[in-house]
Amino acid sequence: MLDVINEILDLAKIDAGKLDLVEDEGIGVRAVAEACIALVRERAAASMLNLSIEIEAPMPLLVADSTRLKQILLNLLGNAVKFTETGGAVVLAVRCTAGGGVEFEVRDTGLGMTPAEIEIALEPFGQVDAGTARRREGTGLGLPLAQRLTELHGGSLRIASERGRGTRMVVTLPTARVLAEPGAPGVARRVSPAHRPLTASG
Repeated sequence: MLDVINEILDLAKIDAGKLDLVEDEGIGVRAVAEACIALVRERAAASMLNLSIEIEAPMPLLVADSTRLKQILLNLLGNAVKFTETGGAVVLAVRCTAGGGVEFEVRDTGLGMTPAEIEIALEPFGQVDAGTARRREGTGLGLPLAQRLTELHGGSLRIASERGRGTRMVVTLPTARVLAEPGAPGVARRVSPAHRPLTASG
């Protein structure tokens, strides 16, 4: 219940322009990805899913709110695990984009969605596939929150899916979030959404 309340509060703060990012300079992409995989590994194992990670090497360091970045990825991974049948596969892939940004892709072999269902899933409290809702309980807040947190970083969330053939969810962070010269982590700084200097370029 506390998690649900926190998600509702986060959405409300973002929509009101009052959620601040606490940004760190020098976030290791691999460390973030591996930490998220570790947190969903037990749930994936319980459903006998093949959970794997694919990371390009080398990867640049990022300027981002590491806690919120993990929250984004955990929401996507959690959905993928929840809606993938026993024996299926969930993959977290990380790569650089042609424009110099970074992409986090979560793909699965699960139930999939139609274009109309994707629109529903991106709405707060939207519930897709009422026939399986009782087996796969959720609040319908994970995807909307992931999308808003991504946009708060100047990025975008894209979803491609097909009924019965799985889903691909791609979080793209712009070039402005990538450190030109990797170095030691800097001091965390708080940035208000209304005064964020970064733009969604790249």
